[in-house]
Amino acid sequence: YDGDLPGLVQRFSPYKTIIIEFEEGAGPEEGSATIREAIGEAGEIVESSPVGLTLRVPKADTSRVTGHLLATIPIADLTVEDPPIEEVIERVFASKDGTPDPEAETGVTEQAREEVAVS
Repeated sequence: YDGDLPGLVQRFSPYKTIIIEFEEGAGPEEGSATIREAIGEAGEIVESSPVGLTLRVPKADTSRVTGHLLATIPIADLTVEDPPIEEVIERVFASKDGTPDPEAETGVTEQAREEVAVS
C-alpha cells in the first residue's frame, strides 16, 4: 500500500464499530429484533453484555443504523469508531497484492461469531 493513514483505513476497513450503552433498566433482550433489523444482514453483533452492545456495520450503513437504533431503543450513549489501527494493519498484511480481502469485509473473526451466538 502506498498512501496516508486515513486512506489506508478507508481502503482496508469497510466497516465502523458502533458501541451502545443502554439506559438504566434496558438491555439487549428488549430490542433484539430491532437491533437485528437495524444492522441488517451485512452487520454483526460483535459483543453483548447486560448494559450494552458492540456492533460492526458497513460504513455506508452507519448513519441509517444509528438513526434507527436511537429512534427505537432506550440508549444512554452511542459511539461510532473506526476499528483499531492494529486491526487495519493486520488486514493489510493479510491481503494479497495490497488489495482488501473480500471475504473479510466485516473483519469479524469466527471466534467472535461463536461467542455472540452462545450469549
